[in-house]
Amino acid sequence: QRALAIDPDLAEAHLRLALYLDAVGERAAALAHKAKAAKIDPDNALLLGFLAASAADAGRWDEAIVLQRRVAAAEPISLVAAMNLANFLFLAGRTDDAKAQFAKVRELDPTQPDEIGAFAHILEGRYEPALNLVAAWPDSDARNHALAMIYHGMGRSQEAEERLDRLKAAKTWDNNIRVAEVCAFFGRTD
Repeated sequence: QRALAIDPDLAEAHLRLALYLDAVGERAAALAHKAKAAKIDPDNALLLGFLAASAADAGRWDEAIVLQRRVAAAEPISLVAAMNLANFLFLAGRTDDAKAQFAKVRELDPTQPDEIGAFAHILEGRYEPALNLVAAWPDSDARNHALAMIYHGMGRSQEAEERLDRLKAAKTWDNNIRVAEVCAFFGRTD
């Protein structure tokens, strides 16, 4: 609000305020600030990223990918932009494109765990190569998520259940999604 008081035509300030308003449940006000930002600077990378995420949330993968490519082109050294593009490609079922994009992520940060490669192996039923990738990851929800699925696929039920239990005990923002994915992978769709 202070930034907008100084300059009401700052697109990023409108977008940051929109994020806050979304978080506190003031959706209409958030949409108004996003619309104002779009009017001020329709090519703003942060705005394009929001639009890409909204398209992805709605399952409009082709639109999300086009928008996220624009973000990645505008911010070529942004790890978040590169990673989001890799994830959108993967979720759209474009695994080879996602792997190629993830190579760009690794150029920006060689320490990034190869979640795209690991989950591609898991979906293909190639559990040994997936385990080889995941074994080097630091302890995290992402690692427990992948290991639960890998161990289940390998018939190592007790270890799979232990990893699922770790996920259930964690208190991170995306944890419910990970638990749901593992349960679905285990065939527990209820």
